[in-house]
Formats: sequence, C-alpha cells, structure tokens
Amino acid sequence: MLFFKLAVLIILSLVLVRVARHSIRIQKKLRMQVQKTLQEKGWSRSADLYYGKSWIAVYQKLLYRQIVLVNEDLLTFDELRKAVIMALLSNVSQMKIYCNQITPHARKALHMLSKSRKVHGIKLDTRESVRC
Repeated sequence: MLFFKLAVLIILSLVLVRVARHSIRIQKKLRMQVQKTLQEKGWSRSADLYYGKSWIAVYQKLLYRQIVLVNEDLLTFDELRKAVIMALLSNVSQMKIYCNQITPHARKALHMLSKSRKVHGIKLDTRESVRC
C-alpha cells in the first residue's frame, strides 16, 4: 500500500512539473517575440519586472517611452494597476498590453483609462488572445 501511494505521488509530481514548465515556456516565448519585435523597431529596454504571471517592461526610443505588459493567462486588475503606476511614474507616452484574457474589472479599468487619455496622456494598445 505504501509503495502504491509513493508511486502515485511521484507520478503526480512529474505531471505538475511538466505543466509548470510548459506554461513558463509559453510565457518566455511570447516575451521573447515581443522583445525581438521592439528591438527590431529601435526600442531599447530600460527597466523590467515580474509580477505574478506578468512581465512589465519600460522601453525607450530617443525621447519616447512605452510600457509593455505581457501576461500569459488572465490579466487581473492588480497586474494592470502595477503597470499603470509604473507608466505614470516613468512618464510614458504609450502602453501596450499582450494577454490571453482580461477580467471584467481590468476591462472596466482599461475603458476608464482610455476615456481619460486627455488627462494622463498615455495611449493604450491592448492585444488579446495571443497564443504561441
């Protein structure tokens, strides 16, 4: 009986490790694609950070700055809030969001941000359903 429990535990741990590696690989692939296209266009990364399953980076080209938010799964309000705070502190002119899905709270926040563009001056560009 103990041998059976141990075998099940080992099999489940191997399956979970494989699922985790697959999701990390997808996120890295998407992030690398975004980095490659921005670098080809002349943008250079000046700062980046990881928050949960999101990667937030500040890119600069001459005097222009932009924030890039890459999310593997579901974009939540908290992750969007961190990116907006980073955008406001960095004085960026554009914010690009790459994600698979957006929660209703985050969607409403994006709508409110795009309505108040004259106040903060940040252009929002959202690309959903990005799968590699």
